[in-house]
Amino acid sequence: MFITFYFCLLLLSGCENANLQTVTNAGIDAVKGALTITDKDVQEIASQAAQYSDKKHSLATPESKYAKRLNKLVGRNFQDVDVKFDYGVYITPEVNAFAMANGTIRLYSGLMDMLNDGELRFIIGHEMGHVMKKHIRKKIQLAYAARAVRKGIASQNSISGE
Repeated sequence: MFITFYFCLLLLSGCENANLQTVTNAGIDAVKGALTITDKDVQEIASQAAQYSDKKHSLATPESKYAKRLNKLVGRNFQDVDVKFDYGVYITPEVNAFAMANGTIRLYSGLMDMLNDGELRFIIGHEMGHVMKKHIRKKIQLAYAARAVRKGIASQNSISGE
């Protein structure tokens, strides 16, 4: 897929208004980023993103009713063979939950206020599934490919490139 993308960019770059070096770099970025990213790279990206998100939001303290409820549902040290999960709750009225490749799972208190324990277990299991099936890795690969597409389009000295 990425190789095909690269060749399409090269064909498009045949016009006079293309910056061939930028098109080539976009193709290299697509292949390098999307195909050669390692599990260690993904874990590092996820760890940095989790730290950023935790600083940006108000994380429930262990004494809060939300943290106590979450611990009752999942326990404190749940882990699978390869992943140690890190659960937390953001104190916000938003209704959301997410998972990161390193096992970070965050629920929003607004979501917890809406759901019963069985429904929350389903959401938590769903987020764990994203981690275990490495869906986040695939999203990172797609992000690298999207960045390459943007670079390729920008290489065109045209309205689209601008």
